[in-house]
Amino acid sequence: MNVIDLFLLGHVLGTTVLVGGAFTLQILAVLASRAATAGELGALSRQAAWFGPRVFLPSGVLIAATGLELATREGYDFGQPFIVLGLAALAVAAATGPAYLAPESSRVSRLLAAEGPASAEARVRLRRLFLVSRIELAVLVIAMAAMILKPSL
Repeated sequence: MNVIDLFLLGHVLGTTVLVGGAFTLQILAVLASRAATAGELGALSRQAAWFGPRVFLPSGVLIAATGLELATREGYDFGQPFIVLGLAALAVAAATGPAYLAPESSRVSRLLAAEGPASAEARVRLRRLFLVSRIELAVLVIAMAAMILKPSL
């Protein structure tokens, strides 16, 4: 095992945690949206808001740091489509989480606690929140595919 292998391991582990965690949250969101209690919906919103800065943010930092180091050590041109796509996906995830997903999760949790699971506004906000997080997941999966396949345009 050499230093490149260690950076690659860090890059793959960070990606696995980020994409796998986002995918898992989507499954939990579908299950929670079918729940009849405000407690389950609110719990998932609170957990997602907690999870982002403590798990997704460090994973994103690990992905960026190891990816940039790998690209530099391997002599890749930073203008190559797979690198641009990867950096763009990380930028989208880094902006979307703290700017929208985390604060909206907190707002939805408060709404559900105050109005209950029948709250029309909470349901609308949850659908929008789930949609945005699914789009973010799709962007991450596309970037992951680009990293693996390394397409040239």
